[in-house]
Amino acid sequence: AAAPYLKPQPRESRDQAAMDVADSRALIVSSGDTTRPAERPMIQGMMIFTFVAGAGGFLFGYDTGVISGALPFIRDDLPQVGASTSLQALVVSGAVLGAVFGAAIAGLLSDAYGRRTCLVVADVLFALGAAVMALAPDATVLILGRLVVGFGVGMASMVVPVYIAEASRAENRAGLVSVNTVLITLGQFMSFVINSALRFQHHQWRWMLGVCGVPAVLQLIGLQMLPESPRWLVKQGRLAEAKLALKKLRKGQMPIDFENEMNELQTVKNKNAMGMDWSKLKETHVQSQLKMGVGLQVLQQLCGINTIMYFTPVIIEFAGFDKHSAVFLSMLPAFVNMLGSLLGVYCIERTGRRRLLLGSLAGVSLSLLLLGYTFNLAQSKDLYVTVGDTTPNGEVCDVREALGNSRSIGCKACAAVGCGVCTATMDVDSVTHWKNVFNGQDHHMAEHILAMCLTNTSASTCAGTLVERGTSKTLQWHDNGCPNVYGQLSILALILYLATFSPGLSPVPWAVNAEIYHQDVRGLAAGIATTANWVTNFLVSHTFLHLTIAIGIGNTFWMFASIAALGMGIYYQILPETKGLSLEEIQGLFVEESLA
Repeated sequence: AAAPYLKPQPRESRDQAAMDVADSRALIVSSGDTTRPAERPMIQGMMIFTFVAGAGGFLFGYDTGVISGALPFIRDDLPQVGASTSLQALVVSGAVLGAVFGAAIAGLLSDAYGRRTCLVVADVLFALGAAVMALAPDATVLILGRLVVGFGVGMASMVVPVYIAEASRAENRAGLVSVNTVLITLGQFMSFVINSALRFQHHQWRWMLGVCGVPAVLQLIGLQMLPESPRWLVKQGRLAEAKLALKKLRKGQMPIDFENEMNELQTVKNKNAMGMDWSKLKETHVQSQLKMGVGLQVLQQLCGINTIMYFTPVIIEFAGFDKHSAVFLSMLPAFVNMLGSLLGVYCIERTGRRRLLLGSLAGVSLSLLLLGYTFNLAQSKDLYVTVGDTTPNGEVCDVREALGNSRSIGCKACAAVGCGVCTATMDVDSVTHWKNVFNGQDHHMAEHILAMCLTNTSASTCAGTLVERGTSKTLQWHDNGCPNVYGQLSILALILYLATFSPGLSPVPWAVNAEIYHQDVRGLAAGIATTANWVTNFLVSHTFLHLTIAIGIGNTFWMFASIAALGMGIYYQILPETKGLSLEEIQGLFVEESLA
């Protein structure tokens, strides 16, 4: 059957539409200042409102980021997690699974009980889940806490943008809603900072996970000062309360503007008095909108963003760094991600959604290709480690019989049998000595690093210093990757990926989904797209570690690169530019035609 497609308006028509929209805004004056002095208290009040409500986005970002730094320590503290890749995947994706259900029902709950009330429930879930995780005695309780927190994350991801949008005026709605994206990335960055600060503390992962209860309690207090969404109150027929709520949000607004806004809200209520008509989802133009909106949300996750955010320290460990260094270095990619989100807020109305998305996808594809290449190159040049009878501090890993009693084996072979590698950087004087150990052979990095294959019980003893041939060397433990000279290049590719993803592929799917749906189905359709995002997020994050084992971490990133390139080709063909267009004009871009 023929499928509907989007017919973009000619560029001249879009530019004229943007000019018409700009001319219709009464607040624009010849000086270019769109804010009357009397309205500054209202703008300041809306910023306070946005940051208090957007604390839900901060919590969303913190919880999705904190698990990446906590996981290496959870593996050590809970042996059943360390011994099972499936349990590690569940610990990470448990919150995502909870978010799927939280996002799915948040629309219904917020329609029935209010946006602010729904955020209060989300905060209670954040605080409760944080306490459960911090006190978890085993993996089962930890995963239960992750599910509870995830439910709150899903609710916040759905409600916060709607709450802010419904309380904002049309001319600053997009900017205020975009603040939520920035707060999400700020939460992710702060989670890495806290992870790094706590990495040497006793029971560090419990503190990392428990800290997210603090901002949840603070937001609970702040929400008591905020009004309910005026638009939601009008839809409930509570006009007097809606007027009081709007008056609280519009301090300094001209009386005539205030009355006009109230009349507009009443008009919207009358137009939608019949409620949601689910049959509208079957209409051809709505199906076309859903394909585009849901597709963007799915593409965002299939490009691997949350495998990066959830597993940043693990990926850096794969690149050859020890656990503590990996947690510390994770702050840099998170900081780049936050800066990129700020750039996206600035560019989305200036560059446009289409150009920003396509440019981002091109950069993501290239950076993922580079990231995969660095890992494949490192794996092709394995570090050889000694399995001699004596060790500096730990026990020898019993792999010699299985590997033919060789004096030395590859680092990957050591890891494959569940052991780890204790390393110390060598000085120039030790090169000749250790080349003799390896029978004069150049085993890639044997001339740079002294390495021994030990049992995982030796992790605590592979610490401090080793005096070897009269020189002190710092010992480092590796049980999730092998030291290699390409680690810095891998981190550079990781930073490049986030620098290209965050300005475009991060905000554009959310912005497009907020624009393209008709008001009759906007809430339901946006909920479907958000749920699709979380479902894909769960599937990708849950399978990432399994993929790295099955096809290798380098090939996994190449797979993500291929998906990004395919998505760029598809959306180059079908995504129209909506910059400067009103919501009604955007609806006009969707026409029922058949593919040639």
